[in-house]
Amino acid sequence: MTNLMGLGYLNLDGMSKTLDSYSNSIFLIILIVTLSFLIDLLLANSVIGRRYRIFVAPGVIIHEFSHAIFCILTGARIRKMALFEANGGYVEHNPSKIPIIGQALISFAPFVIGLGAIFILIRLIGIHGLDLPIDKATDIKALSNLSTNILNIFKSINFTSPKEIFFIYLILSICVTMTPSWQDLANAFFSLILILAAIFAISKFSNFSFVLPLSLLDKINAILSPVALLLILCFLFSIIIYVISLLFKK
Repeated sequence: MTNLMGLGYLNLDGMSKTLDSYSNSIFLIILIVTLSFLIDLLLANSVIGRRYRIFVAPGVIIHEFSHAIFCILTGARIRKMALFEANGGYVEHNPSKIPIIGQALISFAPFVIGLGAIFILIRLIGIHGLDLPIDKATDIKALSNLSTNILNIFKSINFTSPKEIFFIYLILSICVTMTPSWQDLANAFFSLILILAAIFAISKFSNFSFVLPLSLLDKINAILSPVALLLILCFLFSIIIYVISLLFKK
């Protein structure tokens, strides 16, 4: 079973510790989304081209079915759904019956369901020792810990087990396809603006607090950290493939 290490880089007490945990979560989410877009860009412009989407087909299927599931949950009728188009897949649907928040839920469904699927697969494989120190990203010790954690991934995998290799393949395919597409972001843009404005107004003019418990934030970060590390690995491989493609073009 997976033994995800605790987030040792959160050392402050009380609210300060909670704010650090929020900052880490935001950083990890931005890092995951950025890496996913960069991986897509590098591979799409490499010798592999859009054909790499065949390799990540399981992730594409989960991505689109996540949209479909939340369409059903939010009352948005699905008009058309495709899984194996040239640019991946898509789900065309009517507006959600839940105002404002419905579209945001549909757009970001693949990220939430993807994280859940990856967490389950990581536990089944038994990857352990994954902790991404990000409070001092330029610190030599932090960078050393990052490389150590990446090595821990390889040490935790039994490469002689077809089952583990298959699970790793599923994890990687989900990692590079779980983030919202440009169309997803465009669809959810106004919903997100209104949601953030509402949160700000409620927090500003009432006593209601949106602060999540620190224990829950730590659990969220414990899921985000290994995903970020796996995407860093994918990004490094993508760079290698892209550079090789440039050499072949010459």
